Amino acid sequence: MLLSEQHRFIFVHVPRTGGTSIKRALQPFCPRRRYSRWQRLLDQLGLIRDYRRLRFRTHSSLQDIERRIPGAVFASYFKFAVVRNPWDLLVSEYNYYFKGSELHSNRRRRRHRWRYQAQSFPEYVRARAERPEKLQFDRLSNASGTLGLDFVARFERLADDFQRICIRLGLDATLTHVNRSDRLDCAAYYDEATHEFVTRQWAKDIEAFDYAPLQLPIHGHNSP
Repeated sequence: MLLSEQHRFIFVHVPRTGGTSIKRALQPFCPRRRYSRWQRLLDQLGLIRDYRRLRFRTHSSLQDIERRIPGAVFASYFKFAVVRNPWDLLVSEYNYYFKGSELHSNRRRRRHRWRYQAQSFPEYVRARAERPEKLQFDRLSNASGTLGLDFVARFERLADDFQRICIRLGLDATLTHVNRSDRLDCAAYYDEATHEFVTRQWAKDIEAFDYAPLQLPIHGHNSP
């Protein structure tokens, strides 16, 4: 996530939605904070009272941010995130963790061991469905359980939506694409059973962000 006190915005980073590119573009407008071990300990114990000194996780949820900063500050900041078609998001995750697994450290592999236990894409999807953080909506909802953002950008039109964000904030920033994955067309990864499984398990995201089902090949099969 990113928080800018000067420009009064909060960016909530949903994994594999172009967030790394957005953070790179907007980081110059956010103060870089250095954290000592003592500050990290105070933060973990909940003893830091100044929200400007807090250390947030890269993928902190909106509710986590809401709990840790003053209510008036939270309400007054422009809050935004990027969402992605759930079927496409799962394919992106799968390729990031499996096709590019040699790029990841052993430490990261241990932390995400559940991912590497899956051998095929359908197995990965079913393992992913068991994870508590699977839904984009849940990452972006506020304490009352409703979508707590002022603007929801779409990965599918990220360049245009990023410009809208910059205009709203009065920022001059350039978006570049990082962490791009090379893969087949999204629909090629799905058979009918896996597609229907995602339709059921990610129904909240599909409805909340108005995503349409994929158009599968006539003889759909799981290619990867």
